[in-house]
Amino acid sequence: MKFKNIALSALSLTMLALTSCSEGKYWDGPKSYGEAYAFAKPSLTVEIPADDDMPSVYNVTVSRADASTEATIDVTFETKTDCLSGPSTVTFEKGKLTAEYPISIDASLIEPGFDYAATIKLTEPEDGILSVNKDNQSLSFKIRHELILIWEDAGYAQLTSSFLETEDAVDVPIQVATNYPDSKKALYRLVSPYWYLTDGEAPEGENIEFICYKGSLYKADTLPDGWQSTGLTDIDENGMPIYLFLGMAPDTGSSFKNSKTRYIINVAIGFSDYNDPEDDEVTVSDVMEQLSFTWVH
Repeated sequence: MKFKNIALSALSLTMLALTSCSEGKYWDGPKSYGEAYAFAKPSLTVEIPADDDMPSVYNVTVSRADASTEATIDVTFETKTDCLSGPSTVTFEKGKLTAEYPISIDASLIEPGFDYAATIKLTEPEDGILSVNKDNQSLSFKIRHELILIWEDAGYAQLTSSFLETEDAVDVPIQVATNYPDSKKALYRLVSPYWYLTDGEAPEGENIEFICYKGSLYKADTLPDGWQSTGLTDIDENGMPIYLFLGMAPDTGSSFKNSKTRYIINVAIGFSDYNDPEDDEVTVSDVMEQLSFTWVH
């Protein structure tokens, strides 16, 4: 069974070092003895590939500081869906610093393309002498079964890029996902925009997706979560190649707006050592990209 774990980043505004941002501070463990319990990160999104079966159980690791005895702690499992459930306790075996907390999944209720979420909270001992990052005492968990989208033509964009300092607008195809599972919103994409903007110098096939409300006005909503590849590369201070991505990173002023047929995607540029990274391997820079286009339907 193949799993792709996407860590939801809390990104810092820096381009000084090629260090990856995590979605929360990893718990490195206590420096003294005592009782303390924590998740590795405060949030986790799991994507199950479209050609794989949804598992009936997904285990999340919980860590503790003192393995001298067996221990059972209370766990609060909160969800608004009938698809997910979890036990009210987790037990550590004597001599073990970790335990697996099983999240049960009713695969028959899972629809591809939708997120199913739960919040799992650990109960810390009242007399514990160790301090644990409070964010790591709770886990925001999401799981989805990937959906193979069907794309159809939806006009074209007369597009410019602030990052590339485009002077003249370039025609770029727009497509719509006809089976996107949302009754109120539609998923669109600019098809290979940087291939068109660079006259074929950037690779073809790196699409930029965006979401609009359904209806004749095509009102702008947002971009999908996570980072999207541009196909563009740069060189770091050591002369090594880095790959550039776009995303609506927190605290960067990112936005997606429109006035009639005029649209502006204003997003952060992230970079990574890898051309196909997990989200937490992309570091946000202080450089913004503004893709402006007129949508010709």
